[in-house]
Amino acid sequence: MGKGLRGYNGWAMDVGERDRFLVQFPPLYPNVIAHHVTHQFNVGEADPRPGTPEAYVVGWIDDPELYVQALVIEINGTTVRPDGLTYHLTWSNDHSKGARAKHSNDALKRNP
Repeated sequence: MGKGLRGYNGWAMDVGERDRFLVQFPPLYPNVIAHHVTHQFNVGEADPRPGTPEAYVVGWIDDPELYVQALVIEINGTTVRPDGLTYHLTWSNDHSKGARAKHSNDALKRNP
């Protein structure tokens, strides 16, 4: 990130773990994301990074109206991020229907 730019931090999936999970949780939509769990938005390079978590898949959601599938993740004993949203992995979506990874947050709000 360049000076002054803000982004997000979180945890990327290990490639081997991702492959194992893709077998265990088959993607429902054509675009497989399965990349990371966001911890915080609007962070800069100088902001502290989160440590290595104890993480578990504790649920999943398929929202056929938003064309998105996500795995709900428990991080260090909670599913609630610092911003009040739900820790999750966007698992798959359908870009041809306008779905994007960010729509997982909307799906989780609609289907708690």
